[in-house]
Amino acid sequence: MLANISKLLTVQLSPLLALVSTFLILFTFLGPVPIASESVALVTIVPGNNQQLGARSLPDNFIRRRKVPRAAALAVVERAESKATSGPTLRFGFLGSCIKSASGVEGCTPSSLTPVYDTSALPKSTPFVQNPPQTSPEWMLLSLISLDIFLLLGSLAGFPFMPKAVTNILNKPFAVRAVAWLGIIGWLAGMTTTIVLRVSFGNACDQFNGQAAMAGVKLVASVSNGFTMLWIAFALAVPALICSLFKLQLEAKSA
Repeated sequence: MLANISKLLTVQLSPLLALVSTFLILFTFLGPVPIASESVALVTIVPGNNQQLGARSLPDNFIRRRKVPRAAALAVVERAESKATSGPTLRFGFLGSCIKSASGVEGCTPSSLTPVYDTSALPKSTPFVQNPPQTSPEWMLLSLISLDIFLLLGSLAGFPFMPKAVTNILNKPFAVRAVAWLGIIGWLAGMTTTIVLRVSFGNACDQFNGQAAMAGVKLVASVSNGFTMLWIAFALAVPALICSLFKLQLEAKSA
């Protein structure tokens, strides 16, 4: 029983989680340019009133009297505010940006590893000057490729239909060591890039919102779901990395 559970976790579940992880990283890397222009972004600038950011709380007695959850009540307020305010919507990602005008016309920049965000729809009084750090797309691409190879080579040895010659090669100490290093390098490169981008874009959003509030511009910048997807992706990759490191340790002891 215990052996079956161990085999399930190490041979089947951890590669499956790593596969989901690579898909999440890939989807985030390609959004909003060239795909998922309205679904995934690292930063979004949407119509909204900065003055209302600190005044969205409803009276506590109203929430208690009507037994309305605070989160639900604030969500209603936010939807009402978004409907009452019109303006452009901007989405920024690793490879470029997309703009959707108030009339619904959408345009995106060409995909590039050195993107320059199109912020022409923003007022000159509130520029969003932050482009991604110069090498961040390259580092995230390195992370994605390394984790893909790590997943492929780390999973092949556990497949029952794999030829014995291939399995023997993948189980040799140098192959186990190389696979483990690929996973570690890919995970560290991606995680470090995500942290740097989160800090950089977070500061840029705070600066933009402060300028917009002073200028009376009804636009709000915020970090978006791309970072949430990246946090989840790198967390899902951890079990496969741990299994690879345990295998490396066992190979070192048996050598």
